[in-house]
Amino acid sequence: MNLSSRLLGLLVLGGWCAAAFARLPEPNVIVYGRATDMDGTTLTDHHVVVVGRIHTRECARAVINAALATNVNYALRIPLDDGWASRYADYAARPGDALEIAFLCNEVECPAEGAAPVIGARATLQRADIALLPEPAGALAAAVLVMLRRRHPGAAA
Repeated sequence: MNLSSRLLGLLVLGGWCAAAFARLPEPNVIVYGRATDMDGTTLTDHHVVVVGRIHTRECARAVINAALATNVNYALRIPLDDGWASRYADYAARPGDALEIAFLCNEVECPAEGAAPVIGARATLQRADIALLPEPAGALAAAVLVMLRRRHPGAAA
């Protein structure tokens, strides 16, 4: 055997060894439900985004979509960690982690009210009906400023 074929053989063997230790995510946990405003009216605005976080890191987003199913207008696909000592990604969830849910409305984050679920086993479906709370202090003013800047891009801040 010449040197190039030995080198190729070692390269192939090294690739197989690396593949044996590759860390792949588990199947997603899907958190779905009905998002409403404070009056209980189902949200239908496609500019509203539901955001899921694990340990303050964003792990999933879903645009409000009234066409998903009856009484379901969002579905978050939460990536699940493989369970090794270190997480394969900071945003990956593990069973037992608490999910934090919020809304993004016109680029302003607004809190959500409702029972955010504890992440379950792999490939589970978990329902969480949530409601959009009134904007925190200053958030409404920030949203108005963003909209004004969009309409008048040359205006001073």
